Amino acid sequence: MVDDHDTLVSSVRKGGPGDVESAVGILTEAFMAEESTRWLFPDDAERQECQQYYYLPLAGQVAADGGLLMVEDKAASLWMPVTGEGTSGPDFGAVDLPPALAAHTERLTSLLTLLGERHPRGQRYLHVSFMGVRPGDQGRGLGSALLRQGLAEADAAGLGVYLETASAGARALFERHGFQAACEPVRLPDGPDITTLWRPAAR
Repeated sequence: MVDDHDTLVSSVRKGGPGDVESAVGILTEAFMAEESTRWLFPDDAERQECQQYYYLPLAGQVAADGGLLMVEDKAASLWMPVTGEGTSGPDFGAVDLPPALAAHTERLTSLLTLLGERHPRGQRYLHVSFMGVRPGDQGRGLGSALLRQGLAEADAAGLGVYLETASAGARALFERHGFQAACEPVRLPDGPDITTLWRPAAR
């Protein structure tokens, strides 16, 4: 899922394990008011803490694998290599969760199951699990800068790119970068639709 608009190019760098906390903070701010986040964590008082616990293991895994892209302390994206047999995100049913997050295990599991069912099969690709820009820095092209860098790396490796978004604005951004609808949207019970998008590797 992704959140941003584009107008201005800025420098992009690889983030490492030391950048995980910053990346989690960026994503937490970027998605605080996003509709699917509000569905997942409906309590306003708990949403910030829940998001931080939610993003932390995934951001740590991606950073260790070299898939964290950042622009200063303003924007971050998580690019995860996938074998084509489904994603390997955190299994929230198999670990002891903080009380705030444990209360949402059912919705977390439902969301990850629904998203996983839509993923491409039988091929290797990159999954942009999250891309976000701090609210005060949105509209400056930081999301597009992250996207261009990540797509260039994907093309160099001969990999397609898959992602999901619940934002109409983000979908328009991705379509400008060559993405097309991959399959039927993910329809959350009493929640927003999440669009799945695919961009094949450039030849």
